[in-house]
Amino acid sequence: MRKANSIEALLSDAFQRSSRYLQNAQSRRVSPRLTDVERLVELGGALAEQPSDPQHVLALLDDIGSPATVIKASSRRQARGTSAS
Repeated sequence: MRKANSIEALLSDAFQRSSRYLQNAQSRRVSPRLTDVERLVELGGALAEQPSDPQHVLALLDDIGSPATVIKASSRRQARGTSAS
């Protein structure tokens, strides 16, 4: 039962983080700040020998990776100004 609860908590956290990411899409910069890109080195290094806490990994990817991304919330077709149909 505990494993199911931890998976539900992880999925809930992922949903909350992805929803926040998309909700903030319109107010984000077109390109990431240099300081955010420079922080990506924190994701480097050797892979862990043992399993890592998935919620910690998710938080790390979101907290460090998300600010360094370029977001595009529309389809290519819409971005080019053509109709979707």
